[in-house]
Amino acid sequence: MYIFILLSAVVGVQLMNAGVLWIFGYPSIYSKYLEGFHTKNLEKWYDVIFNIIFCIFISVAYFSYRKVSSKYGFFRLKSITVLV
Repeated sequence: MYIFILLSAVVGVQLMNAGVLWIFGYPSIYSKYLEGFHTKNLEKWYDVIFNIIFCIFISVAYFSYRKVSSKYGFFRLKSITVLV
C-alpha cells in the first residue's frame, strides 16, 4: 500500500516536471533550475542526498526531454507532441 503511494508520488512529480519542461522548453530557466540539483563532484553528505532526490524525482523527465529536444529542436518537438 505504502509503496504504491510512493510510486504514484514519484510518477506524479516526474510528469509535473515533464509538463513544465514541455511548456518552457529545454534551454530555459526551469531546466537550469532542475540541472542545479545534480551534483557531479560529491563532497558532502547532503550532495549525495540531493543526487538521490534528483535521480528519483527529476532525472527521467529532465534527461529524456533534454535528449529529445536536442535531437528534434524545440518547435518541432512541440508540434510532434501536439499532433500525437
